[in-house]
Amino acid sequence: MGTAEGIANQLLTAGLADCVNIVPGLKSVYLWKRAVAADDELPLLTKITEARYQHLEAAIRQAHPYELPEIVCVPMLAGLPRYL
Repeated sequence: MGTAEGIANQLLTAGLADCVNIVPGLKSVYLWKRAVAADDELPLLTKITEARYQHLEAAIRQAHPYELPEIVCVPMLAGLPRYL
């Protein structure tokens, strides 16, 4: 099991996420320590309630191998009411 799937399983098992999508095929090109770097990455889209965000962030930081993982929270502005 890879890192992305391992983190997804940890979040679901701990009750910190309701659903985690692993998105393949992403290449990130970015500045890191004043140099251009590039990596193939697998972003995780994690659906949670706002109340669980701090716990989710802490769990990801503990499990993630990167020194500075990209963790962002995007508010849900609209959607199918029953799904939300």
